[in-house]
This record gives sequence, structure tokens and C-alpha cells, in this order.
Amino acid sequence: MKLRRVRASKIIYPLIKATKANVKINISELEAHYLAGGNVNNVVDALIAAQKANLFVFAHFLILVVTGQMPILRLASMN
Repeated sequence: MKLRRVRASKIIYPLIKATKANVKINISELEAHYLAGGNVNNVVDALIAAQKANLFVFAHFLILVVTGQMPILRLASMN
């Protein structure tokens, strides 16, 4: 984090909050989101809310689509 000039508090506090809420996320994912210009704290809050509402699988699915790890073409073939 220090090499990329990322303040540790911007990553560590949301990571602690996610860990306490039993949300499985690692530090490199949070750091990548921060470096992409995202608000890590808001994302962690949204993941916690989705897990509490039993929407965690759907939220994880959307993250895969948005990050490009699951191509849209594959989604179109699922219909």
C-alpha cells in the first residue's frame, strides 16, 4: 500500500468492518477498488447490507460482471 501511496486507514478500517460482519473480502480487492477511484467504505457498507438481506450472492455476481471477470456475452446465453 505504501508503494502505491494509499493511506492504510482507507483500506484497513473497512476491512475490519467487513471481517466483523463476516464478509469474505481480501485486502487486495479493496485496494484495487480504491486505486480505481471507488469509495471503499461505501462498498463495504453495501456488501454488509446485501449480506444481511440475503442478497450477498447477487451482489457478488454483480461485482463479477462489473469488473469484467464474467463477460456479458456469457450472461446473454443464460436467458
